[in-house]
Amino acid sequence: MNDRFAETLDQKQAIAADGTMDKEKFDISGAGTRDGLRALLLAAGQWPAIRSRPFERIADPGATPIAIFVTAIDTAPHAPDPVPIIEARHDDFTRGLDAVALLADCPVYLCQPDVAPFAEGSGRRKTVRFAGAHPAGLVGTHIARLCVPGDGEAVWHIGTAHGLQARHGRSQNLATAERRKSVANGRRRHQIRRRRCRNDNARSTRRLIGPVTQFRP
Repeated sequence: MNDRFAETLDQKQAIAADGTMDKEKFDISGAGTRDGLRALLLAAGQWPAIRSRPFERIADPGATPIAIFVTAIDTAPHAPDPVPIIEARHDDFTRGLDAVALLADCPVYLCQPDVAPFAEGSGRRKTVRFAGAHPAGLVGTHIARLCVPGDGEAVWHIGTAHGLQARHGRSQNLATAERRKSVANGRRRHQIRRRRCRNDNARSTRRLIGPVTQFRP
């Protein structure tokens, strides 16, 4: 084994919370323009949430996609239901869509479950409903049905939580670290927990479902 690779495997990083809630604030005066919003997302560390396909890379902030997909559906086993999450912050969600649409002059596809539209389509923004089992909720499925990039072209995609982040940062000049996660042990109904990103997710999972030795085939 390469010595440098072995050293990399031996390295470990631990990030511990210090009990404080310091928040970095950002200048949002230019967030109403395309370049200003891109600069804000880059400064706030939110830009890596915008992915580019093909090849699933971080989107190039200097590029222009032929379409942007907002994925508001997840059909993976035990995935959180996005409907109550979006309904609880519907105004934030619609403003987040407006922010996403500002990123590029191209169609924005809101891909959602087969329920009442989360947001009405207007102009470049289109609401598309998907139904069925997995992989109906995968962004690759949506891209294949709606807008396949050609040679030298790219499409961008972003998830529901990060769409909310775009709105939150644009309007409140800070980034929120809150996320919702689904935890299940295969025997009980999965539960949705709200957590901050810096929390010890492994420890909170153990509290909910117990040690892994409790799993049974």
